Amino acid sequence: MTRHSVPAVPDEAAFNRQSYVVQVADGTPIPMEKVAAAPVREGGSCRPGYMACHVQPFCKGPYVDSVLPNIEKSLGLAIILALYVPMTDGEQHYVVGVLREALAIVP
Repeated sequence: MTRHSVPAVPDEAAFNRQSYVVQVADGTPIPMEKVAAAPVREGGSCRPGYMACHVQPFCKGPYVDSVLPNIEKSLGLAIILALYVPMTDGEQHYVVGVLREALAIVP
């Protein structure tokens, strides 16, 4: 069972290397808090969700009554991993391994 997906990057776009969003598959039996806590426990940086303007305090004004169920569902399934320019392949593999371990946990 695939428990995560990675975003597609179109050929005409450049990848944003300051962060990386991983979306956990809907129905994954592991609480997102446990998945997001794993990289932090190992000294990394990770947080659940992503920036959606309709939930940000400075943008809520005109959108305060907006109901966007697909975006809100995605917010609950996404985690953001911090990246940095000199990150080595080994460090990247380590982060992937930590996430794989976290996704293998059964509550």
